[in-house]
Amino acid sequence: MTPSQKQLDRLYADKIIPKTMYDVLTEELNEKQHYRRSQLNWERFAYYFCIPMAFVGGLSAYYEMSHRIEHSKEHYRNYKPYHFLRNRVKPFMFGDGDTTLFCNKEFEYIPGYVPEWYQKELEAAERGEAPEKEHH
Repeated sequence: MTPSQKQLDRLYADKIIPKTMYDVLTEELNEKQHYRRSQLNWERFAYYFCIPMAFVGGLSAYYEMSHRIEHSKEHYRNYKPYHFLRNRVKPFMFGDGDTTLFCNKEFEYIPGYVPEWYQKELEAAERGEAPEKEHH
């Protein structure tokens, strides 16, 4: 256990410890105080900056993704299946063989697959109703 600076000063003044030991212990005490201040600074940085920024980044990503989803749905509605698209020389080695590993079936056109949201729009159009808009 390292004594406090006040205790060190008293020990040195009473000639209990020599000057070299006093210097070494004072330096060690200063290093520990510096370490503690640095630790507190990084803790404050993490709590008051990093965590709120992660929260703000998450909100921003959610906001952007909700707009991208609507934009992707618009592309899906306007898709034209040209003959030169989706030609497969050999099937992919995973999944059903027709989609890539990172394929999102809800927003990418896949022959023979109709997403649930688009099916609801088609049914509403058949009934003559306006499709429901999702609120994000």
